[in-house]
Amino acid sequence: MSGGKWRKSVKKARTEYLKIGSIPCPAFGFDPIYFDHHGFTHMIRKGRNMRDIADTKRRFKLFRYVPLLIRNSRSATGYLESGSVRFWTLVGRIDGKDIKVVIRQIDSGLRHFYSVMD
Repeated sequence: MSGGKWRKSVKKARTEYLKIGSIPCPAFGFDPIYFDHHGFTHMIRKGRNMRDIADTKRRFKLFRYVPLLIRNSRSATGYLESGSVRFWTLVGRIDGKDIKVVIRQIDSGLRHFYSVMD
């Protein structure tokens, strides 16, 4: 995939991602999970480095399951606290795929989508 075509693909994905805004999640008492720049950035970067194109494409494909999983998760299956940052894991099986979604909260800020993997 050429650089220009890839950048266009990422720009389109970012626009669609940010349109979501937030989704209420039963696992958190129907509090909203927000879709902000943190989660999108994590799908295309790991720390300061860009993820390779294959990994980013895989995450973009898996992302289509994220809203459904958040809407239908009744409980978080994992929890990790690191200093003032908390992470929760929502796991589900959709279309025969095991999907894991990571939700993050920094200090007392809003919970937001952070990552998706299979």
